[in-house]
Amino acid sequence: MKRNAAVALLALVLTAAPLVGQTLDQASSEALAATLRMLLDPSLRGTAIAGNPQAGAVDAQIQALTGSPALTQELYAVAADVFRDEALVVVASRPRNGDKP
Repeated sequence: MKRNAAVALLALVLTAAPLVGQTLDQASSEALAATLRMLLDPSLRGTAIAGNPQAGAVDAQIQALTGSPALTQELYAVAADVFRDEALVVVASRPRNGDKP
């Protein structure tokens, strides 16, 4: 059951159409890049988790859900994709020059 949920989430993320031609401001780009590095690098992620008891609890739940280090890494990679895509959605939803807010 848990594995089916993870597979469904992965399928949903992979079928979402990426937005092209939108950019973040510099501070947002840097914050997003740091977040993506942390999610994708187990060492950086471990340091962040160690400094936050809530993050440790969530990571323990993720590991219980996935059941293996490889699947845990894949799930964090999916989370990184979602963060990146959501950042682009936010940018795309901003009014453009001449558009009414």
